Amino acid sequence: MQSSGRFRFFAIALTLSASLFVLFTPAANGQKDRVVSDAVLAPGNPPLTESMVTRFTDFQAWLLEIPFTPQQRERIRAMLLQDWKKPEDIKSDMSWLTMEANFAKGAPDVREFIRVDFQAKVLKDLRADKNSPDSQWLAAAYDSAHQPIAAGNPPLTESMVSHYSYFIAWLLEIPLAQPLKDRLRAMLLEDWKKPKEIETDMKTLNWQLEMARDENGEVQLLYERSVIQLDMVRKMRADKGNPDSQALVGAYDAAHQSIVAGNPPLTRQASDAWAELFCFIRNQSGAPHMDATPAVKDDFARTLTENWAKFPPEQQKALSEMPQKWALVHFAWVRNKGDERQMIMAAWQPVVNPGAPGDTQQVAASEAMARAYAFTKRDAATVSDQELLRAAKDVDLVALQFRRAGGPQDVGKAAQWEDLARLMRAGKAEYLKRAQANSQQGQNAMMEEYLKTQVMIGMLNHRSPGLSLDGTTVVMSPRSNTSPVF
Repeated sequence: MQSSGRFRFFAIALTLSASLFVLFTPAANGQKDRVVSDAVLAPGNPPLTESMVTRFTDFQAWLLEIPFTPQQRERIRAMLLQDWKKPEDIKSDMSWLTMEANFAKGAPDVREFIRVDFQAKVLKDLRADKNSPDSQWLAAAYDSAHQPIAAGNPPLTESMVSHYSYFIAWLLEIPLAQPLKDRLRAMLLEDWKKPKEIETDMKTLNWQLEMARDENGEVQLLYERSVIQLDMVRKMRADKGNPDSQALVGAYDAAHQSIVAGNPPLTRQASDAWAELFCFIRNQSGAPHMDATPAVKDDFARTLTENWAKFPPEQQKALSEMPQKWALVHFAWVRNKGDERQMIMAAWQPVVNPGAPGDTQQVAASEAMARAYAFTKRDAATVSDQELLRAAKDVDLVALQFRRAGGPQDVGKAAQWEDLARLMRAGKAEYLKRAQANSQQGQNAMMEEYLKTQVMIGMLNHRSPGLSLDGTTVVMSPRSNTSPVF
């Protein structure tokens, strides 16, 4: 496609951005592959083939939501044949084919967010590319395919209806069946008669665009949905006089039916989220690998169903909130800021792999670790040999607890703590020398262990991981002495 250098560069930039989406859940390509020959149409690096023309055209049709006519497809084919005479244009067009291959790996929900984001960027670039007849032709083809269905600022198009409907269904995790599509379309047509309603609906569409640009991709999208969804449903339930809100609440309830009645009830979404979280923490801890397969999720649902009535109210509440907890844990893990991964493992591992209740050795080791951390915070020049010997005993307890745990990482940790104990017993001069050489590194390592230990102490005191009030951090919330064991 003959185009300005800026358009070619933009295509390459999109390719680099697309790498974010390779991490998303793989899914089959939503477009049907056309059965075409792969005859070579033009030499080059690589040669242009018929299948490449089809992929390129189908990708443009999907991205810009243009149902290309046979004549329009022939024009794109002619563009590509012309492009294959110039290496720089070949490189530009190949970047689009690379994007097509990357985006095809995304799940349908992810592909919709990709399209919302990149369509806006590509269209803006096409309109600005005044020197390229091809860019201007493609922009005109977009306008022709997106005629207004209602006047307003901006005018309403079928594409806007489609994006809005998909976003609402995604937020609420409800199937976007035809009756719901029809209702939302009618709602938007009615809204476009009132400037205030247009403004509200455009905020929703802009919100979708903002979320499409989340830097952590699908994991962040799912986390944000988990925070938004419950508040959104609560507000719609309260909006008794709005039939559209009540219809959406009805669709939500139908899609989130309880598998056990109660206050709160248990939903399949909650039991599935607990299975996902359980397997994730178990696998990260080095335990025998376990995937959250449909069969495993069925087992979790059955076990929770059978035992739900035995759980105290606070336990039921914690389990009912599992979709939000799992989304937060996954997001925090991917974001990996500071000590979040260590805190996550320390908070959840005792739940997934609970030890014997009232493990006095573990409690003693945790308390010893806290004292050891406080000791390392002191100026090494101010400690005495006697204090070093006392601190070494605390370090011994920590090392011994790691040895008891017995995992590969635990053994490595034990060795580090044993080395610290030997250093303390070597006397003040040697301790001061090492502290001055490795103070920052050693303090950071001790800080990590201390943070993990504080959470571990909380677990031993019957506290379990929860969400902060704003839904952004892991906090500890009271629970009963019993926890589900699978």
